[in-house]
Amino acid sequence: MSNITQFFSGGASGGGVNFGRIGKEVYVGPLSKTWTAPDTCTEVEFHVWGGGGGASAFDYGGGGGGGYVRHIYPISPGATFSITVGGSGGTSSVSCTSQSPTSPISATGGNTSPLPSGAVIGGTGGNAAFTIAPGVSTSYTLKYTGGNGGSGYFSDPAGPSPNIIRGGGGGSAGSPNGDGIDGGNGGTIGGSAGNGGAIENIFGTGSTWYYMSEFRSGNVSLANTSPNQAGAFNGGAGRGFSQSLGSPGGIGGGGAGGGNVGGGVGLVILYHN
Repeated sequence: MSNITQFFSGGASGGGVNFGRIGKEVYVGPLSKTWTAPDTCTEVEFHVWGGGGGASAFDYGGGGGGGYVRHIYPISPGATFSITVGGSGGTSSVSCTSQSPTSPISATGGNTSPLPSGAVIGGTGGNAAFTIAPGVSTSYTLKYTGGNGGSGYFSDPAGPSPNIIRGGGGGSAGSPNGDGIDGGNGGTIGGSAGNGGAIENIFGTGSTWYYMSEFRSGNVSLANTSPNQAGAFNGGAGRGFSQSLGSPGGIGGGGAGGGNVGGGVGLVILYHN
């Protein structure tokens, strides 16, 4: 039995919704596939994150975090699902092709921070949506937005200090216990770069986010290993004056402002009985 139940006890997510789950699949984007439920399966629980938005070149606002949606599908054995997992800024979605309607759920990717036109603002977080077949319970169907990217700061290239850049932090991915966390704003001259939105502020500390021990499959781990990469689901830290680039986002998290860094890719995790 999966020990994921302890991570959903209480709070907005409800308690005990994962009892009896014995199988698990983890899909990191971008990809598309069809998944067929085992012959003994009668219920499938999906967790879906959109990809995080990034920051284009010369763009100092952080990208928005991807949205999140969860739904539990009661099914007949052998049911099939269409799964799409977005890349950076992409939408992730699931639909049950053997139901009519197909009960689609989706989590959009975070938005890339817009090119500066006056204020240097961050990209907005992704959203989520579901359309469930009549008669199917939505008691444990959740959807949350990703965090917005933080605003940045840059000096006039024609001014006396053309290289003063403070990139805003990227927003975190949406979480099962609430919305994503907005990225920190870049400072003014003499200030510091913005920190990324950190989803572990809700669940734990550092890289040992509570899902980390459960959300693994084979060689796929949600813990990012690059020193410049945010922890899983977190937004990247913004660029400071002495840094060449802001940090990419972790899975589902927005990339930081500071020029041409991407957000984290999308993610789909399923549990079945």
